[in-house]
Amino acid sequence: MNQYLLMGRTDSQGLAVILSGGLVGMETADFLMSRGIEVTVLELLDQSPVGRKDAHGWWLHRCLRKSGGRLILGARVTRVELEAVVIEHEGQEQRVEPASMVVVALGSAPVTSLTEILKELGVEYYVVGDAKKPRNMLEAVHEGHKVRLSI
Repeated sequence: MNQYLLMGRTDSQGLAVILSGGLVGMETADFLMSRGIEVTVLELLDQSPVGRKDAHGWWLHRCLRKSGGRLILGARVTRVELEAVVIEHEGQEQRVEPASMVVVALGSAPVTSLTEILKELGVEYYVVGDAKKPRNMLEAVHEGHKVRLSI
């Protein structure tokens, strides 16, 4: 996926294979499906990391299902080829193809080097959003708003 697709300046066709069924992967699937792109989401865990108990997770699963997207749980990616993603699923090697796009949404880790510098300089700072703890956008925006009100 490139910046032009994200900004709606180009069309893509074919199957998008998304590596990870976490929030970023599921939200990316929703975005791509809204652009008419077929989507398969591959998740290593046997249960979806995006729960259906909160409204956002329920909505993402509903959109995936209604748009014809696939979520394959317990899928271990073994390699990415030119037009396919090869997985191990239920003890068998399987190919997800033809893949015209592969989106890697395999987690993230915050970069915290700036906090140490600010601490040494005695500068007041606040860590919010995914820099504090990965979670969904609504929680991060709410946390940022709370900090803004406290300043």
